[in-house]
Formats: sequence, structure tokens, C-alpha cells
Amino acid sequence: MSDAYLLVLVRVARRLSLGVCAVSALSIRSLSDLTPTEFENLTLDLVVRLGLKNAVWRTPGRDGGRDIQGDSFVSDFSGFVSRSSWYVECKRYADTVSWPNVWEKISYADSNSADVLLVVTTSTLSPQAIDEVNRWNNAHKNPSVRFWNRQDVEARLGLHLDIKVKYGLSHTPIQDAALSMIELSKVLLKYSNSITACVEFSGVLERRLDVVQTLSELISARLAEIEQYGRISVIPFRPNYDAPDWLKQVEAVQGKGFDRYAFRCIAALIHCHSSSSEVIIADASANKLTLQAGPVVEELLPDLKTIAFWGGLNIASDSNSIIIESQYAAN
Repeated sequence: MSDAYLLVLVRVARRLSLGVCAVSALSIRSLSDLTPTEFENLTLDLVVRLGLKNAVWRTPGRDGGRDIQGDSFVSDFSGFVSRSSWYVECKRYADTVSWPNVWEKISYADSNSADVLLVVTTSTLSPQAIDEVNRWNNAHKNPSVRFWNRQDVEARLGLHLDIKVKYGLSHTPIQDAALSMIELSKVLLKYSNSITACVEFSGVLERRLDVVQTLSELISARLAEIEQYGRISVIPFRPNYDAPDWLKQVEAVQGKGFDRYAFRCIAALIHCHSSSSEVIIADASANKLTLQAGPVVEELLPDLKTIAFWGGLNIASDSNSIIIESQYAAN
């Protein structure tokens, strides 16, 4: 076990021992305290965790909000798998969501060939909206309409402590953070343990050390933020200070809302599994960029997604690159 991993364990234990005292100084948030963008990000994390596949942001709507689209796959007893396209609309409202608001989103979802519209709100639908939605669904019109009110969202969040911790919604954030980061710690332990084998079998030691170092930094930074603020922060990547020598065209990251710690860790992991000496940043847009370093190892994606979650990033891939999207870049 590496010194870096032991250091992380010590910090976790220390924060747990101080948790009861520290939590009293934290400001515990509710769903209403989230900004519209934070609520959209939380909704994306939640629907992906619950099984929505190929989830992507749609173009911002007239209200400036981002909408989510993805696919749901259901297998029946015969083994046939059916696919439905879902359109998710996020409404951070204090008042109820009216039927005209829902109807507007039904029209937009239908124009985008969605099979199901899911309205997710911090309040609830108005009585008229609920009646109209029931009439719509009973008439078997397309798209079908589903909705989560505040209680529905909170109930689902109760099963996913890491999402609550990420957005500052946990009443015991320090204790919950230790449980929430188990998967991230497993990734660190895997690469820590691989260092010995790397030395014995003449592997690429330096690249594995980069992974261990950046993972340790990520975990330590997130634990410190949760201890101080009750939620994670996003610390912008600084190309002139945070980029290793093997990461090229780093100026493309400037101002795109990419978290310093998670982005460095993702780049190090890709470099570790690449036969190339460099990782190149390409095809950058407002809140996306592509990392290229040769063929993508599919087995790497679960670890990349685990890391990305703790940096407000989304991960996708094709055969030769990893596509990274920042949840916190400007809409």
C-alpha cells in the first residue's frame, strides 16, 4: 500500500473523528438553496445513476435552462430489449409548475422525437397540471409525461449519499463523504497496489505514480471542501500551473470550467493506459473537449466516470478519444 493511499486514509479518519463538531459550523442546504444550474446538474447525476443511458445536454431553452436527453432500455421476459428516448426538463421553482409550462415542454419534447417527458421540480405540479397530465397519459398520447416533485427527488436522493454530499444536501456530510468516496478510494488502491508489480515487471512506473498522486490530490481536496463547506467545489484548471509536460494544447482548457483536480486525474489515467508519449487536447468547444492518446481502453471508462463525478464532469468516448464535458461551464 502506497504512502499516498495511507495519507488519504489518515485524513479520512481524522475528519470522521472531528465530524460531529465540524458539521455544526456547516450550512446544510435544501433543494431550494441550489442554483438553477446546480439543480440541473444534480438531476443529470440522478437520472444517470438511475439508469438513463447516453445522457446529454440539449441546447438551452428560452428560459436559459439546459435540458437533458437520454435513452432507457427495458428487457421483457422474451429477451427483447426496447429503447425509449427520454427528455428531462428541470424546474427549480418555488411556486407550482403550471399546465402551460408543461404543455410547452411537451411540444418541444415531441418536436425532438422523445417518447417520454420527465419534469423534475423543486416544488410540484399545479392541480390543473396534474389533471391535464393524467388526461394526456390516459389518452396514450406521445410523448408520455412523468414528473418528480420535491418529495420524489428527495426520496431518490436518500438512496444516493454521494450525490447529496456533492451538492451539500447531506446533514452529516463528513461521515457520508467517507462512505461516498469508497469507489474513488478503490481506484486509488488499485493503482497503488499496481506500483509494486510495475517495478517487478518493468512497467511504466512514472505514469502509475502520476495516477496515484492525482487521485490522492483529488480525494484530499474534496474531503477538505466537504469538511469546510459541506459540499464540493470546482477549482478551475490553470494551464500554466497544472498541466504536466506530456499534456499538449492545454490552452484549450482555459475558462471552460474544468475542475483542476479531476481533470488532471483523468488525463493521468488516460496517459497511464496509452502507448503514446503525449495526451493531446483537441476539438474544444464552450464546455467540451476531447483527449486523444490512441485507442481507448473500454475497461477504463468506469474509473474515469467515478473520477469525473467528483469534479462536475461528464465522460463519453469513441474508439480513439475521451470526450469530457463540464457541468459548470456557462450555459
